[in-house]
Amino acid sequence: MESWARYRNIATLVVVVVAQLILLGYQVRRDDDMSLLRAWVVGAVTPVNRVMHGGYSMVASGWTHYFWLIGARSENETLKRDLDRIRLENAELRRDVQRYQRQQRLVSVQNSIASQTLIADVIGGGASSTSKEILVNKGRSDGVLPGMAALTADGIVGRVQASYPNAALVMLIHDVDSGVGVLLGGSRVRGVLKGRGAAECLLDYVDHEVDVEVGEAVYTSGDDRIYPKGLRVGEVTRVETGPDFLEISVRPYAALDRLDEILIVVTGVHEELPPPRPQLSQSLLPLPGSDPGLGAEFVGPPTQEQAHVLRSPGMTTEADRLVEHYRSVADSLGVRVGENERYTRAPDFNQGVVPQPPQIVEAPLIPDEEPESAPEEGQEVQP
Repeated sequence: MESWARYRNIATLVVVVVAQLILLGYQVRRDDDMSLLRAWVVGAVTPVNRVMHGGYSMVASGWTHYFWLIGARSENETLKRDLDRIRLENAELRRDVQRYQRQQRLVSVQNSIASQTLIADVIGGGASSTSKEILVNKGRSDGVLPGMAALTADGIVGRVQASYPNAALVMLIHDVDSGVGVLLGGSRVRGVLKGRGAAECLLDYVDHEVDVEVGEAVYTSGDDRIYPKGLRVGEVTRVETGPDFLEISVRPYAALDRLDEILIVVTGVHEELPPPRPQLSQSLLPLPGSDPGLGAEFVGPPTQEQAHVLRSPGMTTEADRLVEHYRSVADSLGVRVGENERYTRAPDFNQGVVPQPPQIVEAPLIPDEEPESAPEEGQEVQP
């Protein structure tokens, strides 16, 4: 009470002054028609409101980004593990689909060729980076023996070099020690395909006179007794003239650096080759004594009209007269040459031939000896 009595006048003065200020602020207006009292209240409350809003935002952010996500880390790790597992499964499924497609092509090749084959998976490569060899998971227990051919759906890849109980070593055709008997699909010329240790092989022993085209297909000839005849090998990429033979580069059809599954030929059967490259028709002169009006250019067996010309009396060669004689003898006996059935009477081509007496041929004189003259009459002959 003493303190209140002491400061009562001052407190009353402060209250009066504040009341006067409030009344003054309420009555006085600014240029924007806002009272001073309202402007003072807004100016005083705004900092407090800003501080309270900032504190609320900090508290809300901390709650949302920390307290609310206390279990999100473990959930995130779980989702990451699931995502990695799904990615691995997806990659494995993709590999299985690709493997199935490759095996489907191999099965189609198995059904299309006459040879008996066995599907083998590639499980390794050669001992060094320079060796062109692969290791497969089929061996002697599966009937795989050294010397058997190996191929894919695209073409041949090599031959079995060594066979183990459960694995086999296959030498690829581009190895430097490899050799394959092949022939050109267009000209049917035979040669030997040799490996260079590179992507392309060398086709050797083809003469310079052979017309070899770039892009011509190369097939196995079967001469090496390893690869059945008629299998696809590759195509010609370059032809150059060498000192003794043509130097022909061949790119194999099979991707030898990306082998996953192969076919091993257990029992080989030769295949039919595709038709050769069509040759241009040749110009042939008529036979001597024939009628030029029938046409001078023909290829193949003669027609009936050409056969009539060949049998006409105008054919003056000795062979034509002999053929005409044999035909006339066969016609007189009622035998059609080349059209009779088996075990029928053969024509007697000696019929009508007049036997000629044997001719005596005098022996030639020996130059060193002179013939003895006949003895004259009355002259003794010395023994």
